[in-house]
Amino acid sequence: MSEKKREKLKEYFETGKKPTEDQFEDLIDSCLNSQDDRIKIEQNGNDGVVTVKIEGKLQLDEGVAINNFVNDLSGEQQNGDNNSIVPTSQAVKSYVQEKISTLESNIAQLEERINAIEKLLEEPDKFIEEDLGDGVKLEMVLIPAGTFLMGSPESEGPYSSERPQHFVSVPAFYMSKFQVTQAQWKAIASLPKINDDLNQDPSYFKGNDRPVETITRFSAVEFCDRLSLKTGRHYRLPSEAEWEYACRAGTLTKYYSGNSEGDLARVAWYQGNSSGQTHSVGDRDPNAFGLYDMHGNVWEFCADHCHDNYKDAPIDGSAWIVGGIGVRVRGGSWNGNFNDCRSACRGRSDEEFNYTGFRIVWQEKMFPGHLNKDV
Repeated sequence: MSEKKREKLKEYFETGKKPTEDQFEDLIDSCLNSQDDRIKIEQNGNDGVVTVKIEGKLQLDEGVAINNFVNDLSGEQQNGDNNSIVPTSQAVKSYVQEKISTLESNIAQLEERINAIEKLLEEPDKFIEEDLGDGVKLEMVLIPAGTFLMGSPESEGPYSSERPQHFVSVPAFYMSKFQVTQAQWKAIASLPKINDDLNQDPSYFKGNDRPVETITRFSAVEFCDRLSLKTGRHYRLPSEAEWEYACRAGTLTKYYSGNSEGDLARVAWYQGNSSGQTHSVGDRDPNAFGLYDMHGNVWEFCADHCHDNYKDAPIDGSAWIVGGIGVRVRGGSWNGNFNDCRSACRGRSDEEFNYTGFRIVWQEKMFPGHLNKDV
């Protein structure tokens, strides 16, 4: 195997990068061809003489010149060709056994490498990037499966809608790294209509990198549908459970950054620091999952209907769309106070406001996430 290919293989295993299918095949071919093929064994069809042919200059693994190898063979017969000899049957047998042993060792190493590469191929990508055209990208982050405590404790305040606290097991899914921006909205709103018309530029606070706002949840669902048709992946709004699990990222505090208002200010645009407007996504610190603006900037639509509390709520991460009235939003916004931005806070928004936007999720095993328009 060439030094360049060795370095490339080393890079795959050290960085965890997945090779493409072509690179994968190339690695396998390199491993299979790593034994020296300049020594060949042939049998003459007429007299049955076994001949070892040596093509070009060759050194044995021990560093012994090929001439010494020739001289060590007993019963040798020179054929008048320096590159062709007739060794004894014992010499051929020993040589063949050595080649078989080397081949078996190469096969064992190859199997180890194939198993390691297959393991890498089975692991999901930690990030997905969708190309929306004209240089506009949409980044998705893998949120690993897990179980968390949903809702708030009594010590956090008199928030009956956030109780009882309950454990929820959430399957793995991807969530957009940022709130959907105005540039992303424009790219998808320009695609053909599926169910609803979309305003190309609905936001009150203008800016391509600012979150889109002043939209309804029906419009957010239409965005998901058009994006799904474009990409072949079924995008949707997150369930409340998925949203809170992704927001907390393993924390039990009011915010993923801590409990104080100072902790909130590091990660969110809210009433205390927003100067009365939205801001470009990604300007505050992310959480442990690599998600930005889970607190503040704009409220985010979820797929769930509004219920007064968590009694009889799903515990499998799915959206609660049976019963209930109204639309759930999460995360707080630029004009909300610090309590609105808590991880457990459950808001409601049925209208188009300049403080309500959304982010999206994708998951191979899908739960019903879209709003039933007949409800």
